[in-house]
This record gives sequence, C-alpha cells and structure tokens, in this order.
Amino acid sequence: MVYGGAARNGLLNWDDNFYITENPHLRDLSWNGLRNIFGAYLVGNYHPLTLLSYALEYAFAGRVDPALMHTTNIVLHAINGVLVFLLGKRLLNDHWGGVLVALLFALHPMHVESVAWIAERKDLLYTFFLLLSLLCYMRFMRERRGGMYALSLLLFTCSLLSKSAAAAMAPLLFVIDQLQGRSVTLRSALEKLPFFGLAVIFGIVALSSQSVAMEESFAPHFSWSQRPLIALYALAFYTVRFFVPYGQSAMHPYPLDPGDPIAPLVGPAIGVALVMGGALLLAWRNRAYWPLVCGGLLFYVITLAMVLQLFPVGRAIVAERYTYVPYIGLSLIVVKLSLDLWRGAKGTSHRIALLPALLLVAALPVHAGLTIHRIAVWKDSYSLFTDILGRYPDDDLTYYNRGLTSFHDGDMKGAIKDYDACVLHRPDRASCYFNRGLAYKELGNMDAVIRDMGLALEHGPGNANAYRNRGNAKAMAQDYEGSIADFTRALHYTPGDTDLLVNRGLSHFLSRSVEQACADWDRASNAGSRKGANLLRDQCMTRPALP
Repeated sequence: MVYGGAARNGLLNWDDNFYITENPHLRDLSWNGLRNIFGAYLVGNYHPLTLLSYALEYAFAGRVDPALMHTTNIVLHAINGVLVFLLGKRLLNDHWGGVLVALLFALHPMHVESVAWIAERKDLLYTFFLLLSLLCYMRFMRERRGGMYALSLLLFTCSLLSKSAAAAMAPLLFVIDQLQGRSVTLRSALEKLPFFGLAVIFGIVALSSQSVAMEESFAPHFSWSQRPLIALYALAFYTVRFFVPYGQSAMHPYPLDPGDPIAPLVGPAIGVALVMGGALLLAWRNRAYWPLVCGGLLFYVITLAMVLQLFPVGRAIVAERYTYVPYIGLSLIVVKLSLDLWRGAKGTSHRIALLPALLLVAALPVHAGLTIHRIAVWKDSYSLFTDILGRYPDDDLTYYNRGLTSFHDGDMKGAIKDYDACVLHRPDRASCYFNRGLAYKELGNMDAVIRDMGLALEHGPGNANAYRNRGNAKAMAQDYEGSIADFTRALHYTPGDTDLLVNRGLSHFLSRSVEQACADWDRASNAGSRKGANLLRDQCMTRPALP
C-alpha cells in the first residue's frame, strides 16, 4: 500500500540508462546472451543475476516497461519484509518482535532509494537471497541437516551474484551464532570456511570490476590517518537517521574537500563512538542483554563495513541505500528493549517504561508518510535532481545531471541555466562547458558554441568531440581555416573518424582547396564512408569525354 505509487514512476537518466535503456545485454536471452550477462562488468559492478532479472522482464513485456520493473522491486521488497519477520521472530524468539522489526524494515524512509530506483534492484535481490540463506543456516543449526547447509551455501552464492556486498554474510554467521546462544568452537568455525571462501573469491571479482571505477572516481582521497574519522562520521550519519530520518537526499557529497580541516568530522565521530560504547557497557552490566546488543551492533557494523569509505569509491561519503540490510541489526535491539519495557511495566505504576514502545508504534505511520513523500521524489530525473539541489544547492554535478535531463527533454534554456550554475560552483568542470555548448548549438548560437568548446578544451584537453563541435561551429561561421585546424586536432585523437574527414574536406572545398578536399574525401571513401564517396564522385572526378 505504501509503495504502490512507485509503480507509476519512470526511468531515470541516473544509472537506469546504463542498466536498462543502454544495456546491450537486456535483449538477448540466448545461450550466448547468458554468457555475456554472466561475464559482464556493468557500471563498475559484477551482478549477473540482477542483469538477468532485467532481461527476463524485457522478454516478458517485449519492451522496456518501467511499471513492470517498479512492480518487481515493490514485490521483492514486500517478500524481503516477510523474510525479515521470520528472521526477527527467530532471533528474538518473539512473534510480535518479528512483526515490529519487519514493519521498521518495510516502512523506513531510508529504504526508499533501494526500492524506488530500478537500478538498485541489486539491493533487493541480494537481500532476498541473503535472508533466505541466513534462515536456512539457522535451520541447519537446529536440525543438523546437510541439505539445509548446502542450500544455505547455494543461496549465499546467488546473493553474491546479485551484489558483492553479500560477502558481509560470512562474518555475519558468527553473529547469528551469538544471537542464538551458540559458542564459537572449532567445528562451528570450520562450518563457515566455504562461506568465507566464496566471499574472498567474489571480493576479488568485485575489486577487479571496481578497478576502472576507482580510476575514474570523483572521490577525494583522504589520508589513512583521516579515514577512520570519515568512517565514524558515516556511522554517525546512519545511526542518527535510523531514529530521526531527516535531510534525506539521493546524493550526499563529501562534507569537506582534501586539504580542509578535519575538525567538522570529530564531533560526530566521538558521538557515535560514545553512544555505541555506552550501549555495550550497559549491556555488559546487565548480562541478559549482552548477546542482543553486541550481536545487533555487530550485525549493523559488519553489513556497513564495506561502504564506510575506508577505501573511498565514488563521490559520496554516505548513501541511503546502504542502510537496507544494516538497519535490521539496530531494529532488533530497539524492538527487544521496547517490548521488554512494555511487558515489564504493564499493570504497574511505571508508566514511563511504556514510552519507548509507544514511540516505536507511533513512528510507523510517520515513517509510512515520509516514505510516500520520498517515493514521489523519485518520479523522474528532474524531480530527483531538483530535490538534491534543495538539500545541496552548491553541488555542481547535480546541476550537470539536471541540465542533461533538460537537454534530453528539449528544454535548452533550462539546460543552459543549470550548466551556468554548474560552472559557477565548479569553474573547472569541462563537461558542463561542453554540454552548455551543445545546448547553444541547438539554439543556433555558434559564437557561444565556439566559446564553450574552447573552455571545455581549456579545462579538459584532448576532447576530440569538443574539437569536432568547435570545428563545425567555425565552419558555419565561415571560419574555414579555424575549422580545418580543429578537425585536424580531432583527427589526431580519432584518426579513423570518417565524419571528421568529410567535414574537413568540406571546409577545404569551401576555402577553395579542392585538391586537399578531394584527398580527405578519398580517405573517407576508402574507409567505407558513403558520403565521402559521393562527394568524391560529384566534386572531384571529371566525366569522360563523349565520343
């Protein structure tokens, strides 16, 4: 009911284009197509089962169907809610405890990003297999049936094939043991070796898939001495928003740049360390809660560990989608303590003990309302980027993305306005100058195209397309010498580009250098250009004399 509105949302030009509309593997479910799916890295990730799910939807609908894809995400999230109920019920040994943990999971507004964004199907799918694997492992612990162990291992493999973050399940098995009151023994440790083996293998694959993304990362690379503070800052961000989900955004940039004082991170880092340390100390003094508090916090930290930016990738220090699984750990603690206080206070005068449970129950409809609001933000690219800019009005990359959205929608003036803001906040971002030039090209302002392509080259040398577009604009402005120079520079980077040869030939021809024009068209014709061949025939070859 809460997520129904997401089925009416569309596709975004933020990763949905890479995963869906521009995905070369989406339309081929042949044996060769399946080989490509299971052998492909996409957007710096290896998640073939997620890609396969998109391909199956395409085969079912015969086209890219956003409503079907969003509905699949909603159904997966609902199933995951049921699985969280089963997990919570068994770990807490409490039916209503399982219900409340599942409701927190299903309705928490920090989870909207994972559900309402089709490109984040990998979160839903890896969680589905991970939760099933944990439940099978827990049944194996009770019944000691080898079949359950093998099924748990198989489901863990499927989870890893959906998203490499599933590797966190290997150490998580020790946490499950602790929450179930099982001591660590040699036998229990050996049972987990195959899980750790798979985690290591897929971890290596993940590092390989991320190698290109690391090279192209926007992330500022902080020193090793600063990274623990960054990790604790991220942990504080997630912890606070579990209890008070405010200031949500699809993108949260780094709070500071390299070289800035690290002081703003110290307070949150100390705060979260004191809160967690205090919770552990209180649980230690009341030993009945020690396994729960320790296990819940370990569940939380272990499943977040790979995204705490100790090894920074991308330009975001935190992302709301990263909380999809980790918040289960915090929910176990909060629900158990609230219910115990409630049950202990019933029939007594200690009314204050009822407050945590009342706050928990009251939070659920509030969460539902916030979630519905966040789902509407993900309706389309423009509304999403506008929401980000409402939170971070100085973020140049979001202006770039919204400008790109306006450009594709045919709103050139809107695109130019966003690109103006982009270069105002980041004067050296070459891509904003380049795209602004393309927008001016659509409006027929060649002087602005020449200026912006020049600025793009000034801040990003070696861009063949900038030389090409500036050359075309100069040709339209009848600066044939300048256009020839730009086409020649572009050909230095893309020597086999027949369009550049044809266009340089046209500039030579219009500047009365017919011989050089014919030489360019001849090269283009020999490289397979029909346009080059036609120009060569019509402008360069003399007709044979009549007998």
